[in-house]
Amino acid sequence: MQTLHVVSHTHWDREWYKTFQQFRLQLVHLVDKLLTILDQDPEYLHFMLDGQTIVLEDYLQVRMANLPRLQQYIQEKRILIGPWYILPDEFLVSPEAIVRNLLVGKDICQLFGQRMMVGYIPDPFGHLSQLPQIFNGFHMDTACLWRGVPEGSPTLLNWVAPDGSSVLLAHLYNGYGNAADWPAADLDQSLRALDAKADRLQPYNPCSHTLMMRGSDHLEPRPELPEHLRYFNEHNQSNRKAIHSTLPAYLAAVTEEIAAQNIALQTIRGELRDPKKAHMLPAVLSARMWIKQRNHYSQNLLERWVEPFTTWAELQTRGADAFTPPTSPQTTSRIDDPGSVVHQAWKLLLSNHPHDSICGCSIDATHNDMVSRFDQVDQIGEELTKQSLDALQVAINTASSGEHGEFAALTVFNASPYRHSGIINTSVDLPSGAQSLQVVDADGKPIAADYFFREREFVESNVYPIRELMGLLQGASESGHGGKTLVRAKLTDENGMPCIEAEFSTLTAPDPEAFSGAFGQVMALISGSDPERLVRVKVFDVPSASLDLFAEDIPAMGYRTYWICASQEPTNSSAEPEEELDDFISNQFLEIRAVDDSGALTLKDLRSGQVYEGLCQIVDVGDRGDEYNFTPPEHDRLIQPALISASTYKTSLYETLILDLQLDLPVSLTESRDSREEECVAHDLEVFITLVKGMPQAEVQVYFENQALDHRLGVRFNTGLKVNTARYDGHYDIITRPIDLPKAEGNWRELLRDEDGAAVIDLTLLRSVGWLSRDDLWNRVGHAGPAMLTPDAQELRPYSFDFCIIPHGPDFFEAVKLAQSYQTDLDVRTSALHPGDLPSESGMVEVSHAEFMITALKEAEDESGWVLRGVNLAEEPISLRVKPNMLSRSAHLVRLDESLLQDLVQQLDGSVELEVPSKRVISILFKITD
Repeated sequence: MQTLHVVSHTHWDREWYKTFQQFRLQLVHLVDKLLTILDQDPEYLHFMLDGQTIVLEDYLQVRMANLPRLQQYIQEKRILIGPWYILPDEFLVSPEAIVRNLLVGKDICQLFGQRMMVGYIPDPFGHLSQLPQIFNGFHMDTACLWRGVPEGSPTLLNWVAPDGSSVLLAHLYNGYGNAADWPAADLDQSLRALDAKADRLQPYNPCSHTLMMRGSDHLEPRPELPEHLRYFNEHNQSNRKAIHSTLPAYLAAVTEEIAAQNIALQTIRGELRDPKKAHMLPAVLSARMWIKQRNHYSQNLLERWVEPFTTWAELQTRGADAFTPPTSPQTTSRIDDPGSVVHQAWKLLLSNHPHDSICGCSIDATHNDMVSRFDQVDQIGEELTKQSLDALQVAINTASSGEHGEFAALTVFNASPYRHSGIINTSVDLPSGAQSLQVVDADGKPIAADYFFREREFVESNVYPIRELMGLLQGASESGHGGKTLVRAKLTDENGMPCIEAEFSTLTAPDPEAFSGAFGQVMALISGSDPERLVRVKVFDVPSASLDLFAEDIPAMGYRTYWICASQEPTNSSAEPEEELDDFISNQFLEIRAVDDSGALTLKDLRSGQVYEGLCQIVDVGDRGDEYNFTPPEHDRLIQPALISASTYKTSLYETLILDLQLDLPVSLTESRDSREEECVAHDLEVFITLVKGMPQAEVQVYFENQALDHRLGVRFNTGLKVNTARYDGHYDIITRPIDLPKAEGNWRELLRDEDGAAVIDLTLLRSVGWLSRDDLWNRVGHAGPAMLTPDAQELRPYSFDFCIIPHGPDFFEAVKLAQSYQTDLDVRTSALHPGDLPSESGMVEVSHAEFMITALKEAEDESGWVLRGVNLAEEPISLRVKPNMLSRSAHLVRLDESLLQDLVQQLDGSVELEVPSKRVISILFKITD
């Protein structure tokens, strides 16, 4: 007997071809209807809310009165929720965002008392290699999905991650709506239709249980379903029974049968990206590039700055009371117990991660709504980061002997998971009489730095009667102005009106001599003038210096302090460099030259002698596709820019090559859409290539304002390397993929090799298209969504693109460390000299292997301590030692959901040691309370 598991569900795109608010009205209609059906028909057993929990929040915001009914039916498992908060695109969000997504989903499910323990992710455009390990980390050993599985694969598979973790995979061979239009209007027709749908799946089904998904995009429940199930079971002649079932019930049934009958399942490994059976829609990776840029910034902000540094500041400030509600009035501007605020920022960011949102394949109004969410995430994240770094700066011991003329401390913070070097720029208030500056480290050794002086800066001007002067001066002396201290003042005359010029600083100490003279002048003015006589008061910031510093080898997830010294002896080091006409830059590692009329570069690696020609070529081609797929016009021409000028800007710290280019682009496609118009619009394009002294990499910035339609702008790198595979940054993984496309019908392929067979890297910067979906693409059959105009997807806006070229030899992980660090700029704080509990240099943790990359440091979900997470990216196991430099009383190995795996033994210095298999993600909970 074959059992047909009919699963009632809806696939809920929160926003797509309608906005969130428009789709929410449909959601309210759907859930209202569902609750009524469940109230009235006890035989309508189950309905699945698409594996998401955000739909509960969206519904209850306008139907809170129905909370008790929802809770009842969820606890009775008649409504199935979770495990996710939202259904994301997996490749366009970070691995930590996927973990936070499941953590938030778990929290919401706990409020309702049930969670569907299946990794249900039906519609994303391909799946990660490490998703089985992620699901295992949340106690899930089953998954269910559609896309990316090779054609002909069975409906049940064993899916294995790179570390060996596995899940039983229910493969939705014909999609998540293989019974979407069932039941039919007529009972007999309905019977035949269900049989026919099951017949189509039978060749791929290794078990006697078959999954029939009764639902699809935004479909509502069908109240007649129980009647049609009864009729099918009473009248079918196919030796089948149909039950109103759930995904967990189906997977439990097949798991039991596989074990009982010793059924050997086919194993599938790694990422799932096969496009033959279901479209992968790869051009969403570069549709509406502004979304990808903003998301990268927001994720980086939360993961590398907010979570680690708020955790450190909280522990440093509150000790064992950290992560608990404050019990006494807060005495600083830093918010105590910031975890719930961070949690809210994550929820805002996750609400931009549904695949139709983050992929950029929705209507313009939908993507306009995303801007406010990104803005709110960044506002929260930047303020929490500022508060945390300021709090840590106060706690760092910046006291100095003063033997070098130190007057201020400068602390450089690094949020990268690896030690990081780079140039930081800051403004430093100058003490009186300063003629030159020097920066020294903790040993008094001079550090490479450039600076130039700035005159004092005017802030504001006000007029007061003389009778108010004493109060003003006393208040300014005691309390300062705008958070700054009064440093010096003097009395002048401005067109016959007395004028007091007051200078304020955040850094330098008051000048007693200047105060003494000013006080005498003001007292004479007060005693010898009419109290109502008017006096002008001008406020200035003290003279300052713009300081560039090469901060070298800053501890991972930590900081290093330097000291700024002033001298009254002038030097020649403060002159500003000038731009020169030139096409050549270098440092001790690399040489770069612009070599042709299109602005292409030649790079020489001075360590190996290897020369790379034809790098950084700007190229543009037509695009007659839509938001889902790049499709070149049948008759197209490749367009490259003309080099207008090349110049250089060289300092003692870095050299920059500046290329001014003109790119003449066709205004649009022709009406037939098989070629581009002859009429062109000229685009100015600037490329900045920077070599920092001491850094074996070239940092590139491209500035471009798009004014053309229907095209793809990219950068091409002719590597000269004859290789068959390439490595890519994955999610808790480094992925190796073949360069050549798989064999398929047709002759279309991307440019992957030059005429000599060497590999070519083609980096897309921008795609300009005007349709959500079209059905006339020669490289995709049919629509991928509704045919709707999306004029904003033409991307007529200014853009800045940043990327880095890192030549490397056999030590691949040195390049990995540089690449990861490049994604996170250093930050800097200046302060007066003061004592503190923290040393002048420290990091939150120390790890023993470069192959182990830290991916998270955060407050524990149960507020008992903090969690460190990372992955062994090496191809072999490592013996890992982790030493915390923050408060910890015990250490525990935990899963991704932070449930306990095992207790760890801490050494006297607090460190723990453990073996980490290849590609294994580990999380360590350092508790601060028992």
